[in-house]
Amino acid sequence: MSQTDKTTMIKRLSLYLLGLIITFLLIVKAINLSIFDEQPSEGVTQVMKPYQMPPASQNAYFYLFGMQSAASRDPHSTGQRLEERYRHNRDNLGKDELSDDDYNEILGATGLDKEWTERFERCRSRTEEGCLQKILTQLDDLNFEAPRLSLMLERYQTLIKFRDYSFPNGFTFYSPLPGYAAPMSLQQLTLAKAFQSGLSTRFISAVDKDLRFWRMILDKGSSLIDKMVAIAAIWNDLKYLSDFMNLRELNDSDKEQLANILTGLSAQEKDISEAFILEAASMYRQLENISDEELESFFESSNWLMNQLIQINATNNDHYRLFLAPILELSKLDSQAFYKSLPEGSSKFEDRVKLSLSPSNLYNLGGKLLLQNSGWMASDYIARVHDLNGMFALVSLQLSLDGLSDDSIASTINSSQYRNPYTGKPFTYNETTKELGFECMNKESSCKIKLSH
Repeated sequence: MSQTDKTTMIKRLSLYLLGLIITFLLIVKAINLSIFDEQPSEGVTQVMKPYQMPPASQNAYFYLFGMQSAASRDPHSTGQRLEERYRHNRDNLGKDELSDDDYNEILGATGLDKEWTERFERCRSRTEEGCLQKILTQLDDLNFEAPRLSLMLERYQTLIKFRDYSFPNGFTFYSPLPGYAAPMSLQQLTLAKAFQSGLSTRFISAVDKDLRFWRMILDKGSSLIDKMVAIAAIWNDLKYLSDFMNLRELNDSDKEQLANILTGLSAQEKDISEAFILEAASMYRQLENISDEELESFFESSNWLMNQLIQINATNNDHYRLFLAPILELSKLDSQAFYKSLPEGSSKFEDRVKLSLSPSNLYNLGGKLLLQNSGWMASDYIARVHDLNGMFALVSLQLSLDGLSDDSIASTINSSQYRNPYTGKPFTYNETTKELGFECMNKESSCKIKLSH
């Protein structure tokens, strides 16, 4: 065969292969036309339904949103104005945000709490020990007569009187969130000041009111951030109670009040599935209007072809079936069932969305790759609420041990009704360090307390 014939054959073969590739791409593109998209599944349809919101006047969301406004502004009405401005920006201007100018105009100013917050260091009881003592050492460095700090402490007392909470409908990935940092600082200052008063009744009453509010947020909070902040705040309350029991001598009335406060979480409070539904609804809305730039951030590169191979409804249906539905079931389990169902804390989502070499995966290939890149360990967040419920039992056990001799501590722990929430076995106790606890399912948390014995 001559060189000319070889060249001709190579050209023909190259054109043939190019033709096959183009034909293949056209077929893949054709089967991913929007006319072939699926109908939304019943699960997705339910997720996208608007939920019932409490009357605005009773919704702590608005007060929290406007809480850091100027002294001349009412926090609740300010929060409503911020929400109205955000919806105007999103729905009429195509800007899914609140700008710095929006905040300055509606709040009256921003950064009003900078002076006192920069002088105060919060303690995170979920991961740290001895938080009450750490906060007490900072009280002398703060001027509680200063107008701004005094005002914010008063506002915190108003906030925790609310008994309802809900995010507005239509939440997106870019919706502005209420600021939780200042309220979390105000919580710790309020409790530390109550302890510093030396009056046990004042401190127990302060914790009781605080717990009622944050348990309400855990129960009714719509978003994942709501529920995680509520867990952190309740953890603070419990660890402060634990420290209080170590630092104060309790009388019978104190013990009775504490026993009434330390009621474990209800099944409804432990079920945080509502937060996963809100997160999923946000994703489904986002996918309907997602930009090429946002898709590039998901794929971590410019990938025009993958962007063309996304079927919106099919992607949402797969997400609900492979991720959301299993997580909703997981959220409703009790602690022992959750522990048994989740070896090593894995959500197993990654295994469900792994792509194989199959012709069926050519349909909605971009959507499947998108899901493969968007997995997250939702089960870790469920673990936190079960760990928190264990902390209620742990501090209740500490209360039952108050006044007992060292010799009877170990036997009382072993026979107590308060036990490890996952195994049903007694809590562990180190007689040398006086630490009482259990192993958290969320590895970042510290599920232990120290006895004063």
